[in-house]
Amino acid sequence: MQIKQDTHHYTQADNILEISKKLSPHIHLKISIDFCTQEFLTYQKEIITDFVALFLDDVATIEYDNDRIKHVFEERLQDLNANLKSFADKMDSVESFAIK
Repeated sequence: MQIKQDTHHYTQADNILEISKKLSPHIHLKISIDFCTQEFLTYQKEIITDFVALFLDDVATIEYDNDRIKHVFEERLQDLNANLKSFADKMDSVESFAIK
């Protein structure tokens, strides 16, 4: 049985980041992110693609053991979370003012 998937994107194609990699016959990495705004889009995409690149580098050097790959993925997700938090903190520290 195959699940039917309908997706509708109402944003610009530039705001969508999709990455799909087949690591082994039983392990697939699929990332689909729809960024809401154009602001800092390039930097946000860099953070995500760096995460994927580091994960793929780590996985390339180990045997395809599901538990080991899960562990590496969780570590990389923690790093990604730290990078996104750092990015958000930088955005919070930027002074904002009303233009009249």
